[in-house]
Amino acid sequence: MKSNDSGPANALMDMGRSPFWTTVFRLLFLTTPNRLVGVVWRRSGFGRVEEVVIRGRKTGSDRHLFLLVARTDAGWIVGHPNGERAQWVRNLEAAGSADVIDRSGASTPVRATLLLPGPDRDAAIDAHTRQQIPGPRTLYRLARNHIRAAGAVFRLDPIAA
Repeated sequence: MKSNDSGPANALMDMGRSPFWTTVFRLLFLTTPNRLVGVVWRRSGFGRVEEVVIRGRKTGSDRHLFLLVARTDAGWIVGHPNGERAQWVRNLEAAGSADVIDRSGASTPVRATLLLPGPDRDAAIDAHTRQQIPGPRTLYRLARNHIRAAGAVFRLDPIAA
């Protein structure tokens, strides 16, 4: 789902986008440095955060990110409330796969599927929100309409070796 698509689904989704929430989440992620999250994660864990390695779409270089990997009945979920405004979302969409590394160092290759608007995506957003740590969880709950309109959500399915 590209932001420059003019189809009816995107027109409906654009209606719920919020400049206010876009800015709030930009500031949240700008002030939460990936390196710091990595240090805390390695020492003591950080909720459901895992290291996710995504290949850059332009450089081909591996990008190491610390993302909340929500667990659901349908599998693992990652998402970003501002959708394609996040570079890692565009990289994951282009690559179609990633590696999830747990704190023990075990790596699981996964196939990433962008969820389209509908009940499965809504359920994934709700699960992702519930599994946030307390501070961000409140923001995600308050910004629910924005996330449903602008957010990008991927299901991560382990790839059999």
